[in-house]
Order: sequence, then structure tokens, then C-alpha cells
Amino acid sequence: MTEPEPTPWQGLLSPDGFSSTEPRHFRLVRRSGEPFLLLPFQSKAARRGLDLYPAQTRKARLLRGVLSSLLSVGLAPGAQPASVEVAPDSPLVRFLCAGQRWADLQLAMLLGNPRAPGRRFVALIMDAQGTPLHIVKAGMNEQAVMLIQQEAAFLKSHSSERLHSPQLRGVLSDKTISAISLCYAAGQPPRAGSDTVLREILGGWLNSGTQLHFSTLPHAQQLLASTGLAAAERRLLARLDSRPIASAIHHGDFAPWNIRAAAASGRWTVLDWERGEPQGPPAWDWFHFRVQPAVLVERLQPEAVLARLESAIEQPIFQAYAKAACIEGLERELLLAYLLHAREVIRQTEGTETIRAMANLLASRLKPD
Repeated sequence: MTEPEPTPWQGLLSPDGFSSTEPRHFRLVRRSGEPFLLLPFQSKAARRGLDLYPAQTRKARLLRGVLSSLLSVGLAPGAQPASVEVAPDSPLVRFLCAGQRWADLQLAMLLGNPRAPGRRFVALIMDAQGTPLHIVKAGMNEQAVMLIQQEAAFLKSHSSERLHSPQLRGVLSDKTISAISLCYAAGQPPRAGSDTVLREILGGWLNSGTQLHFSTLPHAQQLLASTGLAAAERRLLARLDSRPIASAIHHGDFAPWNIRAAAASGRWTVLDWERGEPQGPPAWDWFHFRVQPAVLVERLQPEAVLARLESAIEQPIFQAYAKAACIEGLERELLLAYLLHAREVIRQTEGTETIRAMANLLASRLKPD
């Protein structure tokens, strides 16, 4: 059994100061050369661990399906054996176990983006037979701890029924590690025929009882404080203050890969609430759901993405949402604001040029006063 060089997930499972450890053997799956997934050796648990990877492209779904089939017969081509020392008495491992014995549990772990300043690790905890029990999201560096604490606070302050979020089971705040435990959400990311469910969920996030001007919303203030906006863009954004609109609960990364649709009921569970905002702009999550897959997965040209959005805005189901949000006639200005926020505030790293080109194209069509 070979052992990888020291890794961040080793520090999670066996932090400094815990001499009593035991080895746990995994299969390490890499993506683009980077460590990506730790899978247990037990076949059913390993296959279930693949649920942590929300494959989006046809190629990725095919590869995941092939690997799942091979794991069912004990094969894992391309995965390397990895032995990780685990301290059963350490705070995070006790948190993972939730009162059960470490020896009786199986663990799979999504290893996060190594280039992200707030790298977080997502663990799926299963029983000895590979049946999912719960999910734990953990991080060690300052940015990761902050994001996890923000998610915990947001989930505590809102109904999981309204958010369509997993129920929060517990929070760990240790000296060097922060983690949250969530109920397991079965299913795969939604792929098609989503407008009805979008209307149901996003309509439920509208704060219809209180109407505000766009410029008073926190995300709008971030955008308007940016020094990168052109004068013509500012004039277009000013139209959004022509009348009060309904604010909305804003997810911040409402994309298919952060959603699980249950196979039997079709119910969506929305994950990853670390950027949740109770007073967000309406429609931005709807736009994000359509823009990000088109840009990052389908790799469409800016004109094609914008044409798809223009068509969606005109559909009755979106117009019903627009009426409820009091944004009729302002839909395209809100779309422009979303694109400019991605460009100036989020500073989206992938698909940057497409987002920038879409904003320029839409601004030219809107013709500032």
C-alpha cells in the first residue's frame, strides 16, 4: 500500500497533537492531475462516494458511469491506493462519527479546489454497508473557516423548507478546524425541464411584503461602489431605481451542480449556502442558473447565451415571476446588473471573457439614456 505525500486532508483527519492514530485505506481519484476524490475500498460505499462529484458534461457523466460500473466489481482503473492516518479521538473525526464508532463507518471525501483560497472538503459518511448517513463540510484555513461559519449562520436563520436546503445537523468550531454537518440529499443535478421548479423555488424566495429600491440592496451597493463601471453602464443601472422592487433570498451560486433533484419525488435540495443573502436582487439566481452552465459547461458564444436568456425572459413562466417581483420591464437591466456584478465584484475567473462580452453586448442593445 503506497502512501501519498502529506496532504491537507491528512491534517483534517489526524491533526497535530494526536499520537493515537490508525490507518484507513482509500482509493485516490485524480482529475487533471490534481487529487479529487478519496473513495473507500468497499464497492458499494465507493460507488456512493461518486455522488459527491456532480458531473456536468456528457464526457464527465460517461466517465463517472464507467467508473461506477467498474467499482461494482472491485476495479478502479486510474485510482491509486492511499493510506491516511486517522485519529479517532480528534474533534473532526468525532464530529464525523456523530456518536458512532469510527470503525463502523465508511468515508468518501471530495477534496476541494486546491487553488481556491477557501478550500473546503466535503465528506460523505456512510454505515458499514455503504448507506449514506450525513454530509460534513470542513475547512482549515481562514477563508474556509469564514465561509463555513457564514453558511452555518445563514442556515440557522432561515427555514430549510423555504430554502429547499439540507437540514443543519450540527456545527463544529475547533481551534483550527470549522465544520458543519448536514442531512444527506440524494439525487443528481437537474438537467432539463426546470422552469416550473425554478418558478416554485425562486418565487418562494421573494420578499414580496417589502419593496425596496435596487440601489439599497447589499449586492447593488457592492456593484455601484466598483470603480470599473463605465458611465454608460451606470446610467443603465440607474433605471433599476425607477420604482421599488421585491428583494429576494439570494443563493450566490445557484447552479445545477449545487442542486440535487431526488429521483423519486423530483424535489430539489439546494446546497452550498455560504454566500446566502437575505436581501438580494430578484432574478439573479434565475439568470445564474442559466448563464453558468451555458458558459462553463456548454462553452457557448456570448451571442448564443444572450439569445437563450432573451428568449427565456419572454416566456410566460418567467413573466409570472417578474410580475410577482415587480420587475416587469426591468428584466434586461437586472440581467446586465448580474453580469456586471460577476465581472466587477465576484470577478469570476472561469468564463470571464464570455461574461464581459455578454455585458458589453447587452449594454449596447439597451442604449443608455
